[in-house]
Amino acid sequence: MGVATRKETKERTRQALIDSGLELFAELGLNAPSLDQICGNAKFTRGAFYVHFRDRDHFILCCMEQVGKPLLDYVFGDESAGFNTVVERFTHAFIGGGYPLGPTGMIEPAQLIEACARSPEISSLYVSFVADATERLARKIEVAQEQGALRADVDAKTIAEILMAIIIGAQTMLELDSKLASVPAAALAMAKLLQITTTAKE
Repeated sequence: MGVATRKETKERTRQALIDSGLELFAELGLNAPSLDQICGNAKFTRGAFYVHFRDRDHFILCCMEQVGKPLLDYVFGDESAGFNTVVERFTHAFIGGGYPLGPTGMIEPAQLIEACARSPEISSLYVSFVADATERLARKIEVAQEQGALRADVDAKTIAEILMAIIIGAQTMLELDSKLASVPAAALAMAKLLQITTTAKE
């Protein structure tokens, strides 16, 4: 019983630190919050921090793990969620703050790329998220093509890769100047270009 209680306490401490980091990263960006700020906001010491995390980059990695998979699961949903639903969910997450690189709760793409360049572990995790999203998106596109809802003259995987490139590129443009690009508008426009209208079918 005592061992379980210690485990639970350790897990609560770890989670409190991650929650604190996510809050401060959303408010100040990925680079600004110091470890002292993160620990102080969670009401724990640096000693408690180093019980759970090797260093700052390992902490960022753990924060990414907590956010990344649930976000992908929300956007892509179960097998019944179609391509249009995926686009709508992504747009909702981006505008509503559920997407870490969105305009609210902004983490600047350049800061993420900088972290990837610094840490092979962070880079590997981010690449795995992009690869997973691309694969899941390709499956949604393939189903929509089979149903006659999307044009089928381009490979589904290629379309998914182009969509992901547009989203990542628009994020960078948005960081440079908010007037340069709208990520949701870019995603919706590309989805519209892929759709087959009734007239086209006839």
